[in-house]
Amino acid sequence: MFRHLVLIALFLPSILLAHDKFILITTPKCGSHLIIHILNEMLHKVDQRQLRSDFPDFLEELMSAEQKHTYLSTHQPCDQEAVDFVKAHGYKIIFIIRDPRDQLVSLMYYNQKGYWPQLPMDHMSESEQIEELITGNQFGLRAYDECYGKRLGWADLGSEVTYVTTFEKLVGSRGGGSDAEQIQEILNIAAHLSIPISPKQCKRIAKKVYGQGFTFRKGMIGSWTSHFTEEHKELFKLMYGQQLIELGYEDDLNW
Repeated sequence: MFRHLVLIALFLPSILLAHDKFILITTPKCGSHLIIHILNEMLHKVDQRQLRSDFPDFLEELMSAEQKHTYLSTHQPCDQEAVDFVKAHGYKIIFIIRDPRDQLVSLMYYNQKGYWPQLPMDHMSESEQIEELITGNQFGLRAYDECYGKRLGWADLGSEVTYVTTFEKLVGSRGGGSDAEQIQEILNIAAHLSIPISPKQCKRIAKKVYGQGFTFRKGMIGSWTSHFTEEHKELFKLMYGQQLIELGYEDDLNW
């Protein structure tokens, strides 16, 4: 199974954090380590990570994080029981996404290191691997369905509960984004969690976080454009074109 890293439940003393419980949920290969390092710098805490995503372990890890006055990061899928628990216990959520095409390319390289044994694609060319991650024709695992489809429900809980950020906003100019947007987004995340922070502190954090994490490869916006063929584009449009529009990564199917 994919090693789950990304949903943050934070339990910090009220002296540091007005809203003392939150969960960060990230979609796999969408900037998990980037936002974890931003939060660690923001809070001067080290995250406690949940390696599995079934609901009993989720609760156990939340309680463990509370006892340790730290926070939890995981790829927790969204199901009704988990949602009910989060709402009942007053958690806020930070949810990070990324262009699903870039996410797919990142997942392809991650899989080449042997992390997903259920996807034995070593015999395939990279073009064939991309096609397989779009369609799931051979192994029945589609990158979008496996990673996004199980988690997007967390983004639908309303702005009072969930703040949705993106890899593109947080990566800064070294990853093809904007330094100004990166700093503003760090401020936005802090505001959602009622964490006092200054623009100067945000600039300091932004300078330190790019390239962090053991899974880091390139961390660039738009990597998919140098990997997708016209055939890949048409397949992706056919299967997930509308989802790209709904996520805000395209205005229409003319890309």
